[in-house]
Amino acid sequence: MTTRRLFLQFTTILPALGAVSAASPTAAQGGAPRNYVLVAGAFHGGWTWRKVANLLRAAGHQVFAATNTGLGERHHLLRNDVTFDVFIDDIVNVIEWEELRDVYLVGHSFSGRTVSAVADRTPERLKRIVFLDAVLSQNGESMLDTLPPQLKKSARDRCARWTA
Repeated sequence: MTTRRLFLQFTTILPALGAVSAASPTAAQGGAPRNYVLVAGAFHGGWTWRKVANLLRAAGHQVFAATNTGLGERHHLLRNDVTFDVFIDDIVNVIEWEELRDVYLVGHSFSGRTVSAVADRTPERLKRIVFLDAVLSQNGESMLDTLPPQLKKSARDRCARWTA
């Protein structure tokens, strides 16, 4: 990825997270440090957020970039009973076990659904929810229901390879 593209991504992402703005100093400059929980989309993990997390930490914030059960470095935990509820529990557990309050909860892609459900379960612990190019669905709608028809078969095939 080019340096220009990375720059454009970070200048878009960081203000969306409320981490940087001309009006508020970073935590490193005496502003209040924030708690960020970053949730990657399907087929990704916490490493997806590495560069953003490093920038947030350099600004003095606390960052948790979670990987859901069965994905990435946790792929050894994939089994047929890993459901959407397990993904929700993964993130709720990060927030609860780290004893986080005033969390800036960020969901990308598929995890838009996850962070919505986490917000329903732990509203008292959240300060802000950020949907970054995220999937939002209606009650009872599956992830596949949100995809265009031409992508449904590809998604089913990819999931079938990993759960066979």
